[in-house]
Parts: sequence; C-alpha cells; structure tokens
Amino acid sequence: MRSAFTPILMWSLLACVVAGCSNSGTTAATRPAFTREQLMDPNTCKGCHPNHYREWASSMHAYASDDPVFIAMNKRGQREAKLGEFCIKCHAPMAVREGYTKDGLNMKNAPASLRGVTCYFCHNAQEVTDTHNNPIKLADDTIMRGGIKDPKHPGVHGVAYSKLHDGDQLESSKLCGSCHDIVTPSGVHLERTYAEWQASVFNGRGGQTCNRCHMDTIQNAIAADDPEVQVPTRTVHMHLFPGVDSALTPFPDAKGQKVQQKAIQCELAPAVLVFELGPPAPNQLLAGLSEMPVHAVLETNAGHRFPSGAAHDRRAWVELTAYDANDKIIYQNGNIPPGAKVEEKPSSNGPNPWVFRDKVYDKNGKPALMFWDAVPQPPDPNASNCDTLPETNAQNVTMHSCEKSYGNVPARDKTARLRLQVHVQPVAREVLDSLVASGDLDPALADKMPTLTLENSILEWTSKDGDNPITSAVPNTLDCPKDVQCLLYPDLPSCSSSK
Repeated sequence: MRSAFTPILMWSLLACVVAGCSNSGTTAATRPAFTREQLMDPNTCKGCHPNHYREWASSMHAYASDDPVFIAMNKRGQREAKLGEFCIKCHAPMAVREGYTKDGLNMKNAPASLRGVTCYFCHNAQEVTDTHNNPIKLADDTIMRGGIKDPKHPGVHGVAYSKLHDGDQLESSKLCGSCHDIVTPSGVHLERTYAEWQASVFNGRGGQTCNRCHMDTIQNAIAADDPEVQVPTRTVHMHLFPGVDSALTPFPDAKGQKVQQKAIQCELAPAVLVFELGPPAPNQLLAGLSEMPVHAVLETNAGHRFPSGAAHDRRAWVELTAYDANDKIIYQNGNIPPGAKVEEKPSSNGPNPWVFRDKVYDKNGKPALMFWDAVPQPPDPNASNCDTLPETNAQNVTMHSCEKSYGNVPARDKTARLRLQVHVQPVAREVLDSLVASGDLDPALADKMPTLTLENSILEWTSKDGDNPITSAVPNTLDCPKDVQCLLYPDLPSCSSSK
C-alpha cells in the first residue's frame, strides 16, 4: 500500500478522542474534558474518529493480545521459560503499565482499554528512550499527540504535535521500531526490523519512514468528525498497519478480516521484485543440451529485510514452474501446497527450494524452534547474506539482491514457458505443529494460517524471449489502496464503479 486516495469523510493521526462529539448545546470550549481513564479506552476515541477506530479494529495492533498464536506461544513460554512480561509488554503494553498483568496469562477478560496496542499507548507517547523491547515513555496525561502541526483543540482533551507521530520525520520510525526490534532475555537480537531500517538507504535524507509504507496517506480528509469544531481538510493516514501477520479468529467487525487480508496483499505486492528470470547467458544454450540452466535474481523493495520481524518463525520461498508448448507442467521446484511444511532439502526434481528465513540456535548449536531456547551465537563465517532478502544498505548499496541458478530445467526445445513467484507463511507450519503438539494451540486454528503469494513477484519467461532473461513482472490485479478503501467505505463516490 503506497499511493494516496481521497474519501469524503475521514480523520487523522490524532486517533484517540471522544465519544460524544455531538453534545447539543455545547462547544469545544465548554464541554467537559475526558479523564485519562476515559481516553485510555479506544471506544472513547470512536466517537470523533469512527473511521480511524474501524481501521484500527481491523489491524493486528488491536488484535495483538487476542492472537491465538501469540496466546499459545506466551502460555508455553511462561511454562517452559518463565518469560514474565517479555512478550505482553509489546502485545498489550497498557495492561502491563496499569498493573493488570505481569505475564499476559490473564488477558482473556481484560477490559478494552488494556487489550492490544491501543490508541492511548501510541498517541500519549512522548519519548523513546532505547531501540528495542518497548522503551516508550508515556506522558500519562490527557494530551493526545499526533503528526498534525496545527491541530484544532477539541476541548475534550489536549492536543500536541510530535515528531514521533509525523511520518515525514525520520524520528517517527523510533516509535514503531521500539516494539518491532526485540532482544531476548538471553541476549539474542531476535527481531531486527528497526535495526534493518536504520542501516538502509530509507533512513536518510528523503527516505521512507515506517508510517509512509504502513499507513497510507489520505488527501483532502478531515481529522475528526466533530460538529463543534471547524475541522480543516488535511492529508491524514489510515490505521490498518498491514504487514504479513493475519488474524485467525474473527474480528468484532464482520468485514475486519476481509479488509485485513486485502490490505496485506496490497502491502506485500511490491515487497519483493523479481529482477531477472531466464537463461543466464546465450553461450550456455548449446544445441543438444538435455537441460536448460535458469537464473533468477530477487531483491526487496522494503526498508528492511524480507521476511522481517519474527523472521525465525516465517518462511518465504520461490516457486519455479516450467511448461511445455501445450502448457503442461514439466518441471517444478518449490511447489509447496498451502499449509504444508517448507522442506529445506533437495527434492527429486532438483536443488533445495529457495527459502528465505532467519535461523536461531540453542545451547547445543542445534536449530531452535522456540525463541526462548535460542542463545547468542558467534558469527558464522559460512552464513549467507541471503538467508533473508537484504535491504538496500546505506553502507553497501550493491549488496541488496540474491540470485539462484536452476540447472536441471528441461532444455529449450521442451520448455516453452517459465513462471516464478514468491510465497510466504507468516508463521511456519512446524512452529504451529509444535504448539499444537504441546497442547497450546487448537489444530483447527493452525490450519487457518494462510499462505500468501506476492502478486508483484510473478515473472514469466517464454521461448519467444529468446536467449535473454526478462525483467518485466506480470501485472497484478490489485488496485491499491482503492481496493481497501472500498471494502471499508463502499458508499464513497470513488467506489461507485466497484459496486
């Protein structure tokens, strides 16, 4: 999701305010102010920011402490490693700050004000004191901070501009990065999204912040639906925060999951670019060869590596398929069925599937499936920079692509078409199976974990392309972010043609 669209009535980065904006006979100057406790409840914000609320309620931020994979992993981690607040302080930070929980095991019946990553937690933030494990300092007042430099005072709460919330300021990435960069109690730098962004060319003059990619801009919109305040039109932001993770149980809003899935598709579509596909060089296509060497080059278009975040739990891989002149499949590599385990070993039809994932190891040097078993490891001199697709690094701008050669594709006289595409499992099947086996995750929920295909990663070479590889992707069918907008707000004039 990158480009902007223009609905008629929308909101702003001042996302958390007021239920009761339409109190007749009052003005912004005279109506009573909300207390901190009221502002902590997202339902309070819903009154003046119904669209922001609806978007947030369809996001993984709202779902963070209700996610069954999180619940299962935290439950097991508490049992096996006594994790304490390590996980829950990012998944439900207000619950920890308000003393409701110390380990997240009692969140099932927690009030709405303490569930997930709430409006108040983000918009009351005044300082970020470190780079990882939620070092966010709240003001604990009734001032809601945002990225608007001249906010209109609503009367029911204070307002203030903050660089931490302004997506045009590089400093704003600190706010996101503080929970999207994780170091385990044993010292393993487990999740490194913020560190990856810091090292990338996106972290520089004219660069891209987290907000710019994960919060679509909306032009000519209003910051709040407030009849007591003359609210000017501005450029504001959506609050869906799409990434790769998906909800496995229904949202309160019936449209929530459908909206989320479309937003994720739009966010992932440009994340990986297939830079090249086809024969590596004309002199290798000699007559009489029984096999045709195929070369592919991939690079990421993100401001961090791909996959990122909990990349030790994720699996992304490349599927390569060859067809004959009758469009019959004659070769496959990486054709892993949805929901199946991604096997990282040679198959009968060629080399290992091309897999991208992070790797962590236990005290015996064996791969660790659960992060609390991981311990720091010395640098591996044989480690590949392509375990995950690297971001464009500010120090080494030439090392941001990865390549692979397939040497056993049927020769040119048999292969009429090659098709390459990239898939990703947000949480790997073996991780889910382990949580099911330990009794912490319902197998029916594990089976709902989607396998996602990156639409812009699809590339095709045909025999008509001759001896040279191609670099043009198959056009995707997504119209982003209009597709997401019209799912949320189908009555908008811009969506009339979509009905």
